Amino acid sequence: MQEESPKTAARAAAEWWATQIGSPVFRIVGDRPGERDLGATFFEAFAGDRAARNPVTEEAAKRFADLLETAIADDLAADSERLAARARDRPDDPTYAPHVSIGVDYGPDRILADAADAAGVDDSRFPIKTNMSVYEDHVVGKVGYGSPRALVWSTPEWEQSRPECGAWRVTGYPDYDVHPGLSLCGLPRYHEGECGEWKPDPSVCGRCGKSRIAHSTKAAYGAGDRCRFEESLNDG
Repeated sequence: MQEESPKTAARAAAEWWATQIGSPVFRIVGDRPGERDLGATFFEAFAGDRAARNPVTEEAAKRFADLLETAIADDLAADSERLAARARDRPDDPTYAPHVSIGVDYGPDRILADAADAAGVDDSRFPIKTNMSVYEDHVVGKVGYGSPRALVWSTPEWEQSRPECGAWRVTGYPDYDVHPGLSLCGLPRYHEGECGEWKPDPSVCGRCGKSRIAHSTKAAYGAGDRCRFEESLNDG
């Protein structure tokens, strides 16, 4: 029988973290030239060995997920109330979707640590350089340094209006200059694999009339009279 998909963002997020502590990843640097060295490799091996000495039982993982689900749901509700109050008090300010950020640098955030402590899970089981953003209609996570953000869970409604990736097209490694075509990735946000389906940047600067990306090329940075991008009244 196929497993039922989690019904809420909080549950999906909690189950994702329960999976991570079951098989943690320890990645503190990337693989580009100059990043990986003996120290990084040794530390990752040490972290993996420490985690192996503190296994997580199935019962502890379930207890951890249940506690974390409640904590995330509470934080999401609190952020929703906070943003609603802000919208009432300052209606002209930009609006944001309620969300909860959860992460591990070399140790877990408090929301993770509290759930782990109550469930009897050792903090060595948390994957290094890992983070998550939990929204009411979708959840995004990334595991280990340099990994891409991936869609963990979403509602059918969010999928129907899923935004485009919008990543800038860059070239010239290791210099990473913006591509002369000044284009954005047109694939769905959080897609797998390389960016593509390039599209022109629709944004226009209210000062110079050029696109947003045009302000971030090497030529733009080197210009003595560099223009700072200003949102055009025609945008949006």
